[in-house]
Amino acid sequence: QEMKGFVEVPPGVNQVKLSFYNEKGELVHDMNVEGQNSVPFTWDGKNLKGEPVPEGLYKFHAEAVINGKPMELSTSVYSPVESVN
Repeated sequence: QEMKGFVEVPPGVNQVKLSFYNEKGELVHDMNVEGQNSVPFTWDGKNLKGEPVPEGLYKFHAEAVINGKPMELSTSVYSPVESVN
């Protein structure tokens, strides 16, 4: 299942690296996105070898180099509503 979201990219940054980790903290996928302001992204749910990852919880973070220093950026994801009570 794919994951959609966006990353907040500050002025002066052109490229951001997104890294996705499994519950064990192992890197399963990474990708670069480009743009300014709120930049959308879609992860197809596949690992670095192009194979689907198993169901589970995954963490991700976005990082850019600003003034020569790595900086973590703010991110958001979209999630479907399963039910409403």
